[in-house]
Amino acid sequence: MAQASGMLGDGSKAVKVHHLVKAPENTPESVRRRESWDATEPATVYKTPEILPDGTHCTAATVIFRTRGCAWWWKSGCTFCGYFNDVRDDVTADDLFAQWDEAKLRLDDFEGCSMVKVYTSGTFFEDRENPPEWQEAILKETYERGLHLVIEAQAQMCTPEKIAWVAERHPGCTVAIGLEAYDDAVLRFHVNKGFSTKQWHRSIDMLRENGLRVKTYLLFKPPFMSEGDRLSSLASGSARSRRCPKTSRSTR
Repeated sequence: MAQASGMLGDGSKAVKVHHLVKAPENTPESVRRRESWDATEPATVYKTPEILPDGTHCTAATVIFRTRGCAWWWKSGCTFCGYFNDVRDDVTADDLFAQWDEAKLRLDDFEGCSMVKVYTSGTFFEDRENPPEWQEAILKETYERGLHLVIEAQAQMCTPEKIAWVAERHPGCTVAIGLEAYDDAVLRFHVNKGFSTKQWHRSIDMLRENGLRVKTYLLFKPPFMSEGDRLSSLASGSARSRRCPKTSRSTR
């Protein structure tokens, strides 16, 4: 071929499928809707039954913050992700502290809860997404109150310096990583995850070395896969990930 063709074969620059899937987020109406929400209030809060690392049944409080979003989403983004609906470009540290106070108010200051899940539509400890002073406040407060903390991260965002920093402020907390599929082809072409299985292994080794608990999400059916193909891939990937001890797995 003398010239690369676009998806319609007209010789224009190739268009990535995940950009088409994500396109609605950039419509004027979508932007207006997101920016109409109060930046001082979390996207949602709720309580659910959960199990602590020692097997004890408990009640967990979940807080989904309205943040600036995910650094990977700014650059490209996962094909299936809809978290852009809960973000605002102008969220400040003061807004995030206000959201935390509002969450505690709505959840009776976590009365009756032994676990708190903090979700930020991205990586909790990524400084480009969330102010370090806010990260530190959440880590320290939950630890000092004896609340087991669950946060989320992208594998490629886990650096030795940052993981050690997190472990120092909340020893033993859980870091959940959305692996989605233990298959590099699926990660690249179906999910556009932004990292490989090798990077996932590196991140969970790093977390364990710092005494943190690891949780991994597997996606039951990624985009652009048949049910049969995914069942085969999921069974194979689950078996391989099972070789990684002390890794909690969830299918979504």
